Amino acid sequence: MKRIILSLILVSLIAVFAVNSSQAYLSDTETSNSNSTTAGSLNLNLVSGYLSVTDPITSSGLTPGGTVSRFVAFQNSGTIAISRVGATSVFLSGFSYLYNKLGLRIYDAPSYVRGALLLDTNLKDLSNYTIWTTLAPLGATPGIRDVEVYLPSDVDGSYQNLTTTWQFNFLGQQ
Repeated sequence: MKRIILSLILVSLIAVFAVNSSQAYLSDTETSNSNSTTAGSLNLNLVSGYLSVTDPITSSGLTPGGTVSRFVAFQNSGTIAISRVGATSVFLSGFSYLYNKLGLRIYDAPSYVRGALLLDTNLKDLSNYTIWTTLAPLGATPGIRDVEVYLPSDVDGSYQNLTTTWQFNFLGQQ
């Protein structure tokens, strides 16, 4: 009986080997050439003629309760929308205690007309505040805010003739 089982196993293996050896495997390959991907871009710009690198907020002789303001207009010349513009102020030089005392108000400014008050804080506390949301790409209508810096009316005479220099940093994000 063993011999019969061994013979059947041997015949089965030979049959499997013979069938697999005699089959033809055909194949074909196609190639898709020149595929590419380009990432979009964000390019936040300050519109010239308003608060910008070449046209900053400046004031001399600011009195207690006095203000100085500038419109700031943002535009996106990139290819994808900016979903958020953050604003931060940074002390650069001069008298830090004057910088720490200055106030900041940000207003909505549709069509360059002062609108609703959005923020009233100390200039030093401006830290990644969302100043604008959703700027369309490719130079669409700018986002406009009115930025006002003020010297509080409760300052004393120790602030006379002091100067401080700071910068605004604006960060566009997708």
